[in-house]
Amino acid sequence: MICKNCGAMVLPEEGHIIDSEFYCNKCTVECDNCGEYILEDDAIKTADGDLICESCMDNDYFTCEDCGEVYHVDDSHWIEDKEKYVCDNCLDNYYECECCQKYFSRAGVYATYDENWVCNDCYVNSYCSCDDCGSAVSDNDYYYNEGNGCNYCPNCSGNHSDSIYSYHGYSDFYKYKKDDEINPLEYFGLEIEVSGEEYYADTFLSKVPNVVLMHDSSIEDGGFEIVSEPMTRRYIEEDFLPLLEKGMKYLNNNGFTGHNHGGIHIHVSQEIFTKKMLCVLRNVLYSGNEEDLDIWKAISQRHTSEIKQWCNFTEGKNCSEILDSEDNYPPISDTRYTALNYDSRTGTYEFRIFNSNTRIERIKKNIQVVYSLIDYAKAKENKYVWAETEDYIDFVLRDSEAYPDLYKFLYDMGIVQRLEEERMAA
Repeated sequence: MICKNCGAMVLPEEGHIIDSEFYCNKCTVECDNCGEYILEDDAIKTADGDLICESCMDNDYFTCEDCGEVYHVDDSHWIEDKEKYVCDNCLDNYYECECCQKYFSRAGVYATYDENWVCNDCYVNSYCSCDDCGSAVSDNDYYYNEGNGCNYCPNCSGNHSDSIYSYHGYSDFYKYKKDDEINPLEYFGLEIEVSGEEYYADTFLSKVPNVVLMHDSSIEDGGFEIVSEPMTRRYIEEDFLPLLEKGMKYLNNNGFTGHNHGGIHIHVSQEIFTKKMLCVLRNVLYSGNEEDLDIWKAISQRHTSEIKQWCNFTEGKNCSEILDSEDNYPPISDTRYTALNYDSRTGTYEFRIFNSNTRIERIKKNIQVVYSLIDYAKAKENKYVWAETEDYIDFVLRDSEAYPDLYKFLYDMGIVQRLEEERMAA
C-alpha cells in the first residue's frame, strides 16, 4: 500500500484508511478524545498535551480567549461583561460576584466590605456604598446612622458616634425573614437592657448589625437597651442568635451586666393571636395560683419586688372580657407593667416577664419561653378553659428539641422535680 501523504510503500496493517484514502502509521495519530485516526498534520494539540480531531474540537473543546490554549468545555467559564470564555487558569484574573455567582472583569465589580466582590447589576439592585470606606455593602448588612444620615458597613459602623438613640427615637424598622419564607405573620422583636459603659456601643453594633441601641432611664448604672429588628423565628435561630452570642460575649468581657439591672422584653406581632389564644395565655400567666406564681418567678428570674413593679401576674382580665371585647386585639391587662402587655404603638404583644441577662443561654431560654407559650396557646385555644401553668410545663417537656435551653433550665432550677414531688404527694 502507498501512503497518500508521504508516498511510502507499507503493508496494509501498517496504516489506516481515512476518508477512503490510505495513510501510513507515521503520518497518522489517534484522537485522544474519540479514538478515531486522523492525519498528524490535522491534529489539534490541547493544553494538556492531548491530540484531538477537528470534530471533537468543534463539539467538546474550546479555545481560551485569553491564553489561546485548547481545553475541554468542562473547564470553560463565561465572563459576563467581556462576553468570552476562559480556562480555569485564566479565571484567576477575574472576579466572582458574591450575589449572582457569575464572573466579571475588575471593571465590572465593586469590592465589598468583607473582601468579596459584587457585580454592577447586583450592586444597583441590592447594595449601597459605605459612606466611610466606600466598600459595597448589601441592603441586609448596612447600618444607617440616624445621627448623620449615612450608611455604614459593619466594619465601619463602630467608628461613628450617635449610635445610641433616644428612647423610642428610632422607628424605621425592617422585617427580617428567610428568603423562602412567604409573607410570614409571626415576627419577634427583642429588647435587652444591659448596664455598662456606652463606650463599647459602636463595637457591639459592628458585631450585631440587626439591632439598634436606645437610652432607657430604667436601666441602672448607665448602659443601653438593645432593640432588635422584627425577625421571624427561623431568622432568629439561624442568623441572629449566632451574631448576638458574639456580641454578648464582647459585652461580658468588658464588664457589662444585665441581671437585676433591667429586663428583657420580647414583642410578638399581634396578627398571630386569636382571642382564644389570649385566653390561654391569660389562664397560664394570670391564674392567681400561688404555686403558679412561684414557677413564673423562677422562670422570670426576677425578685418579687421587681415583678410587682415591672411585670405583675395578678391584674389580668377574665376570659369573658377578652372574648367580648370589640377590639380585634384586646389587652389582657389595663396596666402597661404587666406580664403580657398590648403595645398599640407597635401593634405587638409584649412579654415583659424576664430579668435581663447577658448570658446567651439565658437569652435563648427566654426566647424559647415565648416560642413555647405561643405554640401552647395555638394547641390549646379550643380548650382554653383547661389551660394552666402545669399543663404548659408538660407541653414544653414533651418537646425538648424545640425548646432545649428552656428544657434544661426547668430541670436545673428544680421546677420539674418540684412538680413531680407535688404530684406524688397529692
